[in-house]
Amino acid sequence: MKKESLKWTVPAKPLMLAAILALGLGSASCSNSKAPQAKETTEQDNSMEEEEEVIEPEEKETELPPAPRTGSQEEKPEVVIPGMNTDAESVTTFLKAFYAHYVFDAESMEKIANDVCTPKLLKYLEKEYDYDCMEEPCYAMWCFRTGMQDGPSDVSKVTEVIAENDGWFKVSYLDMGNKGVSRIRFIMTHGKYKMDEVVRVE
Repeated sequence: MKKESLKWTVPAKPLMLAAILALGLGSASCSNSKAPQAKETTEQDNSMEEEEEVIEPEEKETELPPAPRTGSQEEKPEVVIPGMNTDAESVTTFLKAFYAHYVFDAESMEKIANDVCTPKLLKYLEKEYDYDCMEEPCYAMWCFRTGMQDGPSDVSKVTEVIAENDGWFKVSYLDMGNKGVSRIRFIMTHGKYKMDEVVRVE
């Protein structure tokens, strides 16, 4: 009697199943190892967003338009001494600047006094100055004005100059809003046309 050799045959299906299970477990382990990395990256992104400083736009200061100029704030004209010019236009230009600088703004007249006034007028203005004079000479420049202590506004300017006879000029002006009129006489002396008298009309 012959002995039959035993052969073990492994079914194909169990082998395939084992291979599939092995592949499945391998892919599962890779995905789990990658998951913490993705989470870690997300946490880093969130921390970077938190660390970013929020820069707020700077507020610009509101610039207000400049206030309108009043009569006394307007740019003062340059004083042009008449010299030998006796025409009405030259005298008018001089008187407007003279009032703006020396009558209304009370600038020192020391430098031009002898060029625009006769000794007679300067003596009269010194006599009318009835306050303590700190630095001589002191001139009563209010003789060219209304004599009012205050007024309804701060507007002070010459509004009109009219040439009259015998060297007289009528000067109309606003003195702190008060209307005023003075008459000023010019004479030619030593080759210069100078103020010799001033009379307050109103």
